[in-house]
Amino acid sequence: MQKRMSLEEISEEINISRTTIYKVINNKGYVTENTRKKVEKALEKYHYVPNYNARDLARNREYIIGYVGILHLSPYFARTAVKGLERAQEEFRDHGLKLVIRESEFLEPEKQPEQLQELYDEGIRNIIIAVAKSSVVRDKVNELRGLGCNIVYLNRYVEEEHRIYVGPDYYQSGRVAGELMGKLLPGGGQILVLLTNSMEIDSAVKDRCEGFIQESGKYQGLEIVSVVENINSDRQAVECVEDYMKEYPNLAGIYDVSYKLASVAEMVWNKGIGGSIRLIGFDCYEEVVPYLRNSTVDAVVSQDLVGQAYLAAKSLFEQMCYGREFEKKDHYAKLGIVMSTNVDYYGDY
Repeated sequence: MQKRMSLEEISEEINISRTTIYKVINNKGYVTENTRKKVEKALEKYHYVPNYNARDLARNREYIIGYVGILHLSPYFARTAVKGLERAQEEFRDHGLKLVIRESEFLEPEKQPEQLQELYDEGIRNIIIAVAKSSVVRDKVNELRGLGCNIVYLNRYVEEEHRIYVGPDYYQSGRVAGELMGKLLPGGGQILVLLTNSMEIDSAVKDRCEGFIQESGKYQGLEIVSVVENINSDRQAVECVEDYMKEYPNLAGIYDVSYKLASVAEMVWNKGIGGSIRLIGFDCYEEVVPYLRNSTVDAVVSQDLVGQAYLAAKSLFEQMCYGREFEKKDHYAKLGIVMSTNVDYYGDY
């Protein structure tokens, strides 16, 4: 009779990773039929029985996840993302989950590689990051991956083939906004587009812009008069809109990807022209809610950031603790449309 072997010993014996064996045991993720049969045969041959007592003891270990986040991408981003991470920590606290949080200003992306290195120096090998600027963190991310770190992107990412990403599909969210604008302006009209970054350096902004342009182009009579990049302050956004309103007195719509929608809406409201210019942007946060309620802002495309952050932390913890791999590279969040009639069902306020 063959002796009973541990999972580690079986893994070495059949030259198949423990991660793949976990997939077979838990019936999770993709495994080829030949590999599955080989694993099942080995489990039977070596009389493997899942050691649930050992698993419970493992839960008393400490599993540390680092988070490198950004401040002021939009007014609610930081507090909402952290709320989702804290929800995961609370749920899995007794199982050993601990979070170490580092945050920096969106306009200071050079701090993120430093924070990633700090976490590594503290012995943290599992990290969630909301990327401020891809070109700044790409080399450090690749370096840490080469050193054995697991990295999950939250909401924003470095474009790479083997990424694990939890967040919105930015191109699709732009298309949703484009459809909204087209249907809100059935007779056509001139549109101004505001972006927080250059499309050359920010793939999220680029995708939201290109998705909008592609979809709004299906509606006859819509004309994008300008795409203004690098809007990085409320004052800059307001002054830009005021200048274009003078240049284009018939301006019919504003598509905001500068995340300064509340300030633009306040200016429009104070001028007494709320409702005469269609305003569409992203995220239902506290500052924009009054302008949704009074229809100065026509609609925002919403995402469940709390749920996204929670999923990123939960999934990474389960990988650390149980060997459960992410089943796909992109975990896209559901997109919602928030208007005056349903605003009270949304938001972090």
